[in-house]
Amino acid sequence: MRLVPSRSLAFSLLAFALSFGLYRLALQDDRGTSVRGLPTLVADNYHGESFTPEGVLANALDSTHAVYHERAGTLALDRPRLVHYRHEGGKDTERWQLNADFADVLVNDKIFMRGNVVLVPLFRPAPINRAETDEMTLHTQSGTMETRAEVRVYSSGWQDVGKDFHGNLNDETYTLKDGANGGPHAVYFPSKR
Repeated sequence: MRLVPSRSLAFSLLAFALSFGLYRLALQDDRGTSVRGLPTLVADNYHGESFTPEGVLANALDSTHAVYHERAGTLALDRPRLVHYRHEGGKDTERWQLNADFADVLVNDKIFMRGNVVLVPLFRPAPINRAETDEMTLHTQSGTMETRAEVRVYSSGWQDVGKDFHGNLNDETYTLKDGANGGPHAVYFPSKR
């Protein structure tokens, strides 16, 4: 018995090659880039929340426009507004609001805010009235913030301007480390309320 390739086998191979080619073409967009690089989510009027391991609200985040890339674990935001919740055993929750023009989020890690960054307390009495800068990094798990950019801090009866800012929203402290020899020129510790 002699085996001769049949037309159906040849047709099957041709169909397989054509299907594979169409599959590869489907992975490309009209600019020739892989669709694997497309965002997982694009949303207007985005709202997200993060919680502590105990299930207590830690941060709420709103934005006019959000682009999420699940593979990279990043979120790009326009006009973000973050509210950080400070919970202190049985006392009322203190909330801090951080606004900016843009932000890039590494999910469950940090938020890089840039452009007209403003920090304001949403409670009274508060240790400061507001702080302003061009960029700020907030570590979402610890509530610590930092920037090397110039920061302007305003409070009742005083103001301070400096660089190399390090702050903590949970214990309400901040340091401007642009003093002589790299030491702090200002360290703020709030009085006990």
